[in-house]
Amino acid sequence: MVRKTRRGPPAQDPLDLDSILQALRGDDALVILRRLADRDPKWAKVIETMARDLLGAVDADDVAAEVLAELESLSVEDVWDRAGPRRDGYSDPGDVAAEMIDEALACVFRPIVTARFGNVTAHFGRM
Repeated sequence: MVRKTRRGPPAQDPLDLDSILQALRGDDALVILRRLADRDPKWAKVIETMARDLLGAVDADDVAAEVLAELESLSVEDVWDRAGPRRDGYSDPGDVAAEMIDEALACVFRPIVTARFGNVTAHFGRM
């Protein structure tokens, strides 16, 4: 038999939802969410949508800081090393720089897009 233990202060009013929710721990809330999802497929979909929205939330300031760090990590010397005549042709410095910027931005945006929309490369190709 499962033993239930009280983990927080008792709610003053049985209908005081805010107090009840404040008393819950993370694993308690997870049990409740799983039970609701198992009880009704409509609730399961609502819970899934809300969880994806919450997990997919993006802080614009964090993204801007990551983009800045990635772009600042690029150097003109790297462009020079990758540009110029090659065995298979010529690599234009402007094209090389654009490719390096694309690679740097993909490192930042790929995880965001994947978290929000799943693996979109199957639909849109390389990202």
